Parts: sequence; structure tokens; C-alpha cells
Amino acid sequence: MLRRNIDVTVGLVNGAIGTVMGIYAKGISIKFDHIVVPCDIERVASRFLLSKNLYLHRKQFPLILSYAITLHKC
Repeated sequence: MLRRNIDVTVGLVNGAIGTVMGIYAKGISIKFDHIVVPCDIERVASRFLLSKNLYLHRKQFPLILSYAITLHKC
């Protein structure tokens, strides 16, 4: 499941569900349920302030594993 809006016009939005087709050094190829061709998802950079002059920088894939989910969203 996608955890961040990447391209709203195509449908790559938070909560989009898909199947992993391949894992590569630069990204993960995912076949989303509503898109015909697989999409390559790259790492997203984030920065967090830990204290006054100390920041945490990380890059991660905006994905979460979802074995079983409900379709109801509040």
C-alpha cells in the first residue's frame, strides 16, 4: 500500500493498493490495481528536527505491507 501521494492525476495516492513485481537498487516496481503498467517507486527523502541543531535525514520507500485490509475509510 502506498503511503504518500506521488502523482494524483494517475492515481498514485495514499492508500493505493498494488502487487510488488520487482525490487531493484534504485526502486521497487509495483503493479497497482487501477493502473495498466507497473510503476517504479523510488525512495523519498525526509528530514526531522531532533533537537535545536540536530536533524535526522532518511530516505525510504513510501510503502507499507498490507496482507489484509478493509476498504472502509473514515
